[in-house]
Amino acid sequence: MRRRRRLGWQPSRFLADRAEAERAFRLAERLGSVNAAAQELGTTWPSLRKAFGRHGLGMPARNPQAVRQRAVDAARQRTGQPSMPPLDPMFVALNPDVLPDRPRPPAGQPTCQPPADRPDRVDRIHQPQEREVIADAR
Repeated sequence: MRRRRRLGWQPSRFLADRAEAERAFRLAERLGSVNAAAQELGTTWPSLRKAFGRHGLGMPARNPQAVRQRAVDAARQRTGQPSMPPLDPMFVALNPDVLPDRPRPPAGQPTCQPPADRPDRVDRIHQPQEREVIADAR
């Protein structure tokens, strides 16, 4: 007997199998993102959302710490250095002597550098004559 191949649209394993949908749901809650879970599971976020709805699971709770940690890890991977999260303004206000001063450019020097491939270009807002024109136009 020959097995017939199914053609056309096929439901994802998450849509067809509740146990798989529940596993994906737990992963999405742990990662804090349906997108991240879909990427890790090799599927798309719309298919996961549809499966969660079909099986009555609702939407996973957000996990901001997990999202933040993934962003820090991604930045570390891009730069090869640990990324420093921004400091809480209240911490800075209460501990002014604890924090090292950041090196600042001397007065009159721009705080940003032109792109390496276009040294003649400078960001428009940093050109003094254009700032005056923009201020006059308002």
